[in-house]
Amino acid sequence: MRYVESKIEEKEVESAYRVFISEGIKILTKNTGDGRERQIMNMNFAQYMEKMKKPPETRTPEEIITGIKDKLNSLGGDTE
Repeated sequence: MRYVESKIEEKEVESAYRVFISEGIKILTKNTGDGRERQIMNMNFAQYMEKMKKPPETRTPEEIITGIKDKLNSLGGDTE
């Protein structure tokens, strides 16, 4: 199970890195274009990862299930 969790975390970091680099390239191309607007990246990758980190889950499984059922009910879905 730990191997699977490790692989999922590795994929999440890789995906976040790709987004971070893509944003950097987008800013770079905007800055080298004819436009006068200049942008900067206001954080490094470590700061970006810290910002994107999900808070730990504090709800019990029963609370999660109840929340899903409540959301389905509010959307008019069937919970059975």
